[in-house]
Amino acid sequence: LLLTSSANAHMLMAKPVPFSVGVITTAPITASQFPCQSNAGFTITEMNNMKVGDAQTLSFNGSAIHG
Repeated sequence: LLLTSSANAHMLMAKPVPFSVGVITTAPITASQFPCQSNAGFTITEMNNMKVGDAQTLSFNGSAIHG
């Protein structure tokens, strides 16, 4: 018996702002997009200014509900 599950939704990193934020999606990636939706390119849409040693905010938009 083979059991499979599908994903209802996925997440995108909100902070720090990822590369190509206006192009990447929450859809599952395909083999041609691996890794990290690299087919979307690596455009800096907003510079993340960070100082070494300072606390940084890590936040996500969306959810990851599986099965």
